Amino acid sequence: MKDRICLCVLAALLMIPVAVTAQTKKTKKEVAIQLYSVRDILNRVDNKDGKCDPAYTAILAKLAKMGYTGVEAANYNNGKFYDRTPRQFKNDVESAGMKVLSSHAAHTANHLHQYAI
Repeated sequence: MKDRICLCVLAALLMIPVAVTAQTKKTKKEVAIQLYSVRDILNRVDNKDGKCDPAYTAILAKLAKMGYTGVEAANYNNGKFYDRTPRQFKNDVESAGMKVLSSHAAHTANHLHQYAI
């Protein structure tokens, strides 16, 4: 009987480090930013004629470095986000290490197929 109790106590003691380690593991939180929040900064970039302004990619990289994991776009105009096609915009955001979660966009149903990503 004493041997059983000792084995149970020993087993419990051996499990303590596993339990402590499991509780201290940090999981990365998913935190997204509404790009409308930084619109004044984004409005200064020049992504005209399909060219990507280095300031624009630097802003996305800084947001990712701050810990943001996703974005919600807000500047949709003439079929583009921040003067980038939806596919380019998605690639830009993903290259910075984030995801596009949603966007504010208005367009007619017959244009939907053009902008699908």
